[in-house]
Amino acid sequence: MSAINQAIAQDRLPGAVLLVGHNGQIVYRKAYGSVRWFAAGGHDPRYHLRLRLLTKVIATTPSLMKLFEQGSSG
Repeated sequence: MSAINQAIAQDRLPGAVLLVGHNGQIVYRKAYGSVRWFAAGGHDPRYHLRLRLLTKVIATTPSLMKLFEQGSSG
């Protein structure tokens, strides 16, 4: 968890969510960081870049998992 806080402090990532499961149950969940909608001088262009990168992961990962479940390899 200190690695997450350190990465956020060094501006290597805007935030993260740590989720730990055991025996099919969520036993620990915590969100780190925050979203900066606006920088001191106005809109923060880094937000859009990070959002685009995150959207790719959010959309692609479940789709690929579903294909693997169905036995499709591409």
